[in-house]
Amino acid sequence: MTIQNRWPKKELLRLHRRIALGELSNIDLFNSLKQAGFAGRGGQVDWLAWEEYRRNNFNSGAEDVEVDEDSSSKRHDMELCLKLQSQIVQATTAVKGFVYFKKWCLPTGEAWYKVGITNNLKRRDGEQNVLPVPPISIAAVAVASMEHARAIESAMHQVLNEWKIEGAQNRELFKLSIEQEESVRLAIVSIS
Repeated sequence: MTIQNRWPKKELLRLHRRIALGELSNIDLFNSLKQAGFAGRGGQVDWLAWEEYRRNNFNSGAEDVEVDEDSSSKRHDMELCLKLQSQIVQATTAVKGFVYFKKWCLPTGEAWYKVGITNNLKRRDGEQNVLPVPPISIAAVAVASMEHARAIESAMHQVLNEWKIEGAQNRELFKLSIEQEESVRLAIVSIS
């Protein structure tokens, strides 16, 4: 992938130094690299392109970093710092969870509902074979992490427990009225 740098080399060197000195938060690092033009499809930072640019244009290690000898800053391994920071940013920006609400309309006229979680909605849609009829997606929202998704799902299941379908192989199936369906949908979409 060809990356078009939007910042002059001097600005990229300044960014390189700020990263090495630990002056940027993870989100600032992520946003700075995106603004500098190191973003690929979907706006994700192309870490390999940044590493390649950095290796080709700056000295490796801490010698590129100007350290004020009077300050308490210490020189450090620039490569290790960048690898750690890029992994942290990727880990914290890529982790997402989803809470979804689905409905199955049975041939008997009944409707069964499910509040569930996943880290990949497309994959989960393909796996959703709880009943012999296809599900209808009513609502889905992204949340910060799978831990958040689990907490939300658990809280909703506690409230909906009295409508749980007994004897169903899936413990997450509920029998709801149209009004209850709308209430659950509104609660889920209000999460975002």
